[in-house]
Amino acid sequence: MIETGGEAWEYVATVRSAKDSPLTIYYESRDQKDAALYRLDPETAQLTELLREHDDAWVNIDADMPRWTKDGGGFLWTSERSGDRKLELRRTDGTLVREFELKTKDGDSARYGGFVAMFDQESLMIVKGGVSSIESHLFGLELDGTGCTDMSGAKGVFGAIFSKNGDTRVITGSLANGKQLQTLCRQDDHEVMELPSLAVDPTIMPNVEWTTVTIELRRHEVAILRPRDFKKGRKYPVIESVYGGPGSSVVTTAARAYLRNQWMADQGFIVVQTDARGTPGRGRDWERAISGNVIDIPLSEHADIVKALCAQYPEMDASRVGITGWSFGGYFSAMAVLKRPDVYKAAVAGAPVTDWHDYDTHYTERYMGMPDANAAGYKACDASTYADQLSRPLLLIHGTTDDNVYFQHTLKLHDALFRAGKKHELLMLSGFTHMVPDPNVSMRLYERIVRFFKTEM
Repeated sequence: MIETGGEAWEYVATVRSAKDSPLTIYYESRDQKDAALYRLDPETAQLTELLREHDDAWVNIDADMPRWTKDGGGFLWTSERSGDRKLELRRTDGTLVREFELKTKDGDSARYGGFVAMFDQESLMIVKGGVSSIESHLFGLELDGTGCTDMSGAKGVFGAIFSKNGDTRVITGSLANGKQLQTLCRQDDHEVMELPSLAVDPTIMPNVEWTTVTIELRRHEVAILRPRDFKKGRKYPVIESVYGGPGSSVVTTAARAYLRNQWMADQGFIVVQTDARGTPGRGRDWERAISGNVIDIPLSEHADIVKALCAQYPEMDASRVGITGWSFGGYFSAMAVLKRPDVYKAAVAGAPVTDWHDYDTHYTERYMGMPDANAAGYKACDASTYADQLSRPLLLIHGTTDDNVYFQHTLKLHDALFRAGKKHELLMLSGFTHMVPDPNVSMRLYERIVRFFKTEM
C-alpha cells in the first residue's frame, strides 16, 4: 500500500517525467473507481495532489498524460467527466483552464481520440479524433484555445511522425479505397513529396461495404465483405469476425484492415464485422454498459445486428451463420454458440478467456469488479457455466505456451464440455504463444477455420 495523505492506493497507474517538467505519479484504487494525480518534489519527496478522477464504473487511464507545457505554466490532461473524453489544459495546481474542442473542416464536432505531439517552438498540439468511431483524423490545436485545424482530408485512418522540432512531418494514411499514404510535409503543411512504399502491395483489395444498423435507437457501425466473385440471387453462409470486448473496435475505414476477412469471404462466405456497447470511441455510457458483466449486452446486440443484416440483405443466409474470433473474440465466439444457438450455428474460438478468475487481475477487475463482490457476474460470464447447453459445432484453438491467455482457459472449457458429453473439436498450436507469427502455420490455421465452417454450416 502507498500512503498519501492518510489514504492507501493499491496501484501506481503511471509515472511520468520529462526534461524541465515535474515528476508526476498517478495512483489508482483497487476497484479502479478512483484515481489521483500527484506532483513529486524530488528534493523533499513531498507529494502534492493536483486532481482526482472518479467514475462509478471505472476510471480509464490515459498513459500519455499529463503533458507539461514548455513554460511550465500548466499541463494537459484528459477526462471523461462530461461523458466524452476531453483534452484539457490545467494550471500547475491542477485547476482547469479550458477544454479543447475538435472541429472538422465542415464545422462538425469530433471526438478526441488521442494525443500525438506538442512542439517546443510553438503553442501547437497535434491530436487524433473523428466524427465517427470508424475514422481517425489529425487535428492541430492552439494551446491558447484560439484555433483548431483539421489536417486530414480523405476518408480513412491517419497518423503522423514528426521531427524533433516539428518543422518536418510525415503524414500517414490508410484510406477507405485501399490506398496507403506517406506524405512528407513542411511546417506550413506544404507537401514536399509522397514517399514511396517498399512494401509489397497485396494481391487482392478488400471489397468493403460500410453500413449501420440501429438497435433500440442505438446506431451500430458494420462492415460487410462479399466474395470478389459475388453472384446476385445466390444465398451465402455468413461468418461474423468478432472481437466484441473492451478497449478495441473492429470496424474501421482503413480498407486494408480487412485483407484476411476478404480472403475468407472469397472462400464462399459473406463476412461481417460490427461493434456493440462495451467498445471504445462512443462515449462513457456506451463503453461502460458492460460494467459487471462483459458478455450479455454485447452478445445480445451482436445477435440482433446479425439478424437485422440477414433480414435486410437477401444474399445472407440466416440459417448458416458462424462466428470466429481470437482472444476476447475467441471467448465471445464460444459464448455465442453456448448462449445464442438460435442465431449462431457454428463457432471457432481462438485463445479464449473462458474463466475470468484466471485472467489478468487489473484488466478483469476494471470491467468485472472484484470476485468476492461480484460472484454472480463471474459465474454468468464463465463459459463453463453453459457447457451442458452446447448444441452447435465448436472448434477450440489455443497455443500451448500462450503467455497472455493461458492454455488452461481452453483446457477448462474442453474438460467441462467433455464431462457434459458435448461433442466439440480442439486444435492445439504446439509451442505458440498468444500470437501466430509463423506464416505457414497462420496459413494452415485459417485454412482449417474455413474448412470447419464449410463442413459444419
